[in-house]
Amino acid sequence: MTPSPGETLELDVTGVAYRGAGIARHCGIVAFIRRTLPGERVLAQVEAIRKNFIEARLVEVLRPSPDRVASECLLPDGAPVPGCAYDYASHAAEVALKEEQLRDFLRRLNLPDAAFLPPFFSPNPLHYRNKATFHVSPGDGGASIAAGYFGDDNKTVVDVSECPLAMPEINAAWAEFRASLRRGRRPRRCAVTLRRTEADGVVAWTDAAPPPPGRRLLEHSPVGDLLVPCDGFFQVNPPVAAALVEQVRDWVSGLLRDGAIDVALDLCCGVGPFALAAAQAGVSRVVGVETSRQAVKCARANAERLSIGGTAFYCRDAAEYLSSEASSIPMARAVAIADPPRAGLQRRALDALCASPLRHAIFVSCDPATLARDLSLASAAGFSVRAARLFDMFPRTAHFESAILLER
Repeated sequence: MTPSPGETLELDVTGVAYRGAGIARHCGIVAFIRRTLPGERVLAQVEAIRKNFIEARLVEVLRPSPDRVASECLLPDGAPVPGCAYDYASHAAEVALKEEQLRDFLRRLNLPDAAFLPPFFSPNPLHYRNKATFHVSPGDGGASIAAGYFGDDNKTVVDVSECPLAMPEINAAWAEFRASLRRGRRPRRCAVTLRRTEADGVVAWTDAAPPPPGRRLLEHSPVGDLLVPCDGFFQVNPPVAAALVEQVRDWVSGLLRDGAIDVALDLCCGVGPFALAAAQAGVSRVVGVETSRQAVKCARANAERLSIGGTAFYCRDAAEYLSSEASSIPMARAVAIADPPRAGLQRRALDALCASPLRHAIFVSCDPATLARDLSLASAAGFSVRAARLFDMFPRTAHFESAILLER
């Protein structure tokens, strides 16, 4: 029998879905309850009835999991800080849940257990983020100023005085900015970005006054210190980002030892960490492709600063580059490295790779759904997964990074 909105149900949680909602069943209907763990019996109030499932709010944990811990990411009113999805679970349990989610996404590929390498844990489950974007709401209509993160509706600003995931230096700078709001005139609605590197300290800007295009920061990496555009992409968890680069370099080194490759093609190369790692591993010809002009300038400067030869970086669309230049690359002797945005690799670029004689590829992804989609297409073209590994890049949030080694 389908329950009614507002009805309270006693449910047994059997798993946790991607993005953090616990899974239970009521009269054969799937129910999703946030902030619950497998093995728990809970009291939950029905909030919404969907076509094939129920959404419910946790009221009380009747039988807690041994993995439940005191929440670490709560606001003064007891609500969770926006974005914190697993602060009530032990760090080990969180990573185990995420690894099971990754396995679920890749299950259709029939991966053997041996393909999954042990997950790489973040050394710090809290205070690891080197970059945070906050939002300021001026409090129209007499409401007080709110300065913090967007809530679940992605438009209401939830006041956050301190982010439990941000580095202490960022929180200190954010406290100063919040204090300046109280001292000054009523602010305009804006986004405030705070970024911290060991070399540069904390740098701040707003969407109304972004950093100049030529402004660069210095980020540490296993290949050496890298120049990065001030507002350009770089992973937010430095030690996990370093481990990810080292994993890619290890896989490339293994392919070199096997005599399988002579060329590395880094699509979506950014400022070049994977491309430069491949060159350091001994690949004689490395090509990086990236649409951000400032990132490409930094990648070239990084290769020169670190005296890494054999590299060429182009400001090109990946699909367009492959369609026009792949014939000049011995693709059968190449490894393609792809670390695309959350939306995944462009379909035209993936089709071009699959249509080529390419035999080896490394996919890096922050979204298992788009990763699974891309891997399914690659699988249909004859690729199989040799190794998969989860990287705990975003502890306490619903997200994680993964790296996949493919062979055809």
